[in-house]
Amino acid sequence: MNISPRRRTGTQLDVIEHADEDDSAFRNPDDFLDRAHPENDQYMVAIERIQRKIMHASRMLRSKHVNIIKSVFSGMNYTEAAVENACSPVTVSRVVDSTYGRRLLDLLQYHMKLLEGPNEALRRNMLWRIAAKEELTDPKTSIKAIEALNKMHFQDKQLKNPDAGGHHQPQQVTININQQILPKGALDR
Repeated sequence: MNISPRRRTGTQLDVIEHADEDDSAFRNPDDFLDRAHPENDQYMVAIERIQRKIMHASRMLRSKHVNIIKSVFSGMNYTEAAVENACSPVTVSRVVDSTYGRRLLDLLQYHMKLLEGPNEALRRNMLWRIAAKEELTDPKTSIKAIEALNKMHFQDKQLKNPDAGGHHQPQQVTININQQILPKGALDR
């Protein structure tokens, strides 16, 4: 497609001709864009987007108000946050309930959950969905998902009650150190 700029001369439009563009002048984006680079991962893009929103919400508040929000986010109640930031609990309540205060608190919570990743309940639910979806089309995948669910259940049961699955002795780890390569030192005596 050859797009030519137009130039107005008097009352009519003149077309200024250009030589045909050589396609070799344009580079393929895949030549310089590494799609497997961690920065291009959807997860990293989501984290950066939330961090930008957190910065924007922080700029909409005074620095003291941002510190109050961070105190509340860290788990302090309004009284403790007030003492920490040298203000009254009413001020803390007012800042937290403000539009930008609530937005910043919500964004911080969302960011924390994004960084933590999926919890055990989400992983179990995903395995169950895989098992149910693949039951008729690919039974091997369904069986593997159920095996993973069973393994998670067994490990959870073992952590909560070590005697539940029989009397298992903890595995012993033996470390052999080559004395010629690493002889005993002053601290080993």
